[in-house]
Amino acid sequence: MPHTHANGIELYYELTGPADRPVILQFGGGLFGRHNFGLVNEGFRERFQLLSFDARGYGASGHPRERYTIEGWAADGAALLDAVELERVLVHGTSMGGMIAIVFAGKYPERTTSVVINCAAAKLGASRVFAVEVDPDALGNARDNIERNGVTGTVHLVEGDAQVLLPLLAPVDLVVANVENAAAGFGVTPALARGFLEGGVDVMTSGNHIWDKKEAIDYIGVESRLIRPANFPAGVPGNGSYLARTARGSTVGVINVMGRVFMLNIDDPFTVVLKEIEAMRQRIHEEARAAAEEMRRRAEQQQPQRDA
Repeated sequence: MPHTHANGIELYYELTGPADRPVILQFGGGLFGRHNFGLVNEGFRERFQLLSFDARGYGASGHPRERYTIEGWAADGAALLDAVELERVLVHGTSMGGMIAIVFAGKYPERTTSVVINCAAAKLGASRVFAVEVDPDALGNARDNIERNGVTGTVHLVEGDAQVLLPLLAPVDLVVANVENAAAGFGVTPALARGFLEGGVDVMTSGNHIWDKKEAIDYIGVESRLIRPANFPAGVPGNGSYLARTARGSTVGVINVMGRVFMLNIDDPFTVVLKEIEAMRQRIHEEARAAAEEMRRRAEQQQPQRDA
């Protein structure tokens, strides 16, 4: 079995998938270890290499008797990259692994191409900041690293406190937050959504809890930056995608879909994504044509003035 000595411990890991593809470093949730993503890994391997491992205290890795911390697990991930000679990776974390991914991106931005976080929290409790058992100095260290090195790519945050975390991630290009559990686990309210937007979130995604707060039904119709799964039945309020613009002026398409494993029997998310991509292309082309036409019209209006 592939083990490596990293950060003072034996870590079990698996590096699978096409050797010429980008690498995803996976942080699994509590109680799952590397098996957390078993149902989706085959799909990932079609386009990526996967670096999956058992965190310390889990599975086939070492189980030292010590205080386990989010920051320590993130450090194990960085040490594993050293051991397998990888410089930069895509980062994916879910649940507790999402918390680890947040800390990893903050502490090691130079090793993070982009990070996707789902079903996680950047803040727990009413007053505790950032993540479980993180040394208070970690916030300062994360801020210093980000300001010095920056975080490239898009950082996706889920269910966190935008006012706390987003200032740490100021250099990122685009922030996409899943807010469907923001209202104590049951949907999102307009007031909470406005707080996310004011805190720096660019696009808010959702899922099967989007209608838990009835006031969201009207709000999603007027706030285009809040989107719901595109594979919901036709005719429901809101949209399943959004064309966002980064601080640098680049256009980024965000598509929200929901899986069907142990969930509602809704439209095939993969088919819907392809349709949404094509629709986005059409919208971009139409906007480009309209912009070009406007530029031509203004040039024609200015021409008589120059001739005079």
